[in-house]
Amino acid sequence: MADPQVIRERAKNRFPSVLLTLLSIIQALALEVLWSNFSGSDHLWAGGLGAVIGWLQVSAVFGAIVVVWLFYSSLMMRLVWVPSIRDSILPFIIGGAEFLLAEMLSPELRHLWFFLFAGIFGFSTWTSTTIFIRARHDPDNAGLWDDFDPYGIGALAGPVGVVGLLAVAGIGVWIWGATGLVALFAVGFANFALIVQILAIRYFWNKSLGLDQGGD
Repeated sequence: MADPQVIRERAKNRFPSVLLTLLSIIQALALEVLWSNFSGSDHLWAGGLGAVIGWLQVSAVFGAIVVVWLFYSSLMMRLVWVPSIRDSILPFIIGGAEFLLAEMLSPELRHLWFFLFAGIFGFSTWTSTTIFIRARHDPDNAGLWDDFDPYGIGALAGPVGVVGLLAVAGIGVWIWGATGLVALFAVGFANFALIVQILAIRYFWNKSLGLDQGGD
C-alpha cells in the first residue's frame, strides 16, 4: 500500500495545475455566456439611464469573472495545501453561479441578480477562509501570516459588509425599480467592490513575493 504521506505530497504538487486548467475552461465558458447575452439584450442599446445601468451590470459580471480567476491563480501560486474533493467541486459551483449572473442581465431580474451576486461573494469568502485555515497548518506555508490573520474578525469584516450591502442593494432595486438612480448607485457599488477586491489580491500578491507596493 502506498505511503499516505507520498500521496498527500503528490496531490499538493499536482492539484494546482489541474484546478487552474479546469477553472480556465469554466471561465472561458462564462465569458461566452456573457457575450451571447449582452449582445442580444435590447435594453443595452436603447440609450438613456437604463442602458448605462445595464452596461455597468455587464461590467460587474466581467469583473466577477476576472476576480475569480485572479484569486484562484494567485492562491495556487502562493499557497500549498492538501486538497479535498470539495476543492475540486468548487469551480463548478462558482462557474454555475457566474453563468446565472451572465444570464440575468434583463432589468426585470436585476434585484435577483444582486441577491445572487451577494451569495457568490459570501460563498467565495467562506471557501477562501476554509482554504486559508487548512493552508495555515501546512509547514510549507510558514511565515505567510506573521502579521496578518486571513480568517480573523478584521479580515472578514470587509467581505461580510460587502455581502450585506449587495443584499440591501437588491432590496432597493426591488422596491425603487431597476432603471432608476438607486439601481445606478447599486451597480456602481458592485463594480467598486470588485475593483477593491482586485486591489486587495494585488496587494497580497506583492506582499507574498516581497515586491514594491508601488509597482507590479
